[in-house]
Amino acid sequence: NTIVAQISPAVPVKAVDPTGAGDAFAAGFLYGLWKDSEAYPEGWPDTKFVRQALEWGCALGSAVVTVKGASVVVEHSLILEIREKQLA
Repeated sequence: NTIVAQISPAVPVKAVDPTGAGDAFAAGFLYGLWKDSEAYPEGWPDTKFVRQALEWGCALGSAVVTVKGASVVVEHSLILEIREKQLA
């Protein structure tokens, strides 16, 4: 096995409800892959995209568990705050 990318451990959050955490991680991961993909039309030149995808997936998955219910909107600012803490 080859490690393609890794990030720091997850940022601790107060978990209220784990409903939707996996789906939120997947959505954030896909967003992270897509976010800068147009800048490299020939394909992904390195592991930057996988790392970025992991960062967004973990941030969104972590933010989602802080609210109760699967249909509750998570504040965008919370997602960005968690991601910034991950990068620190």
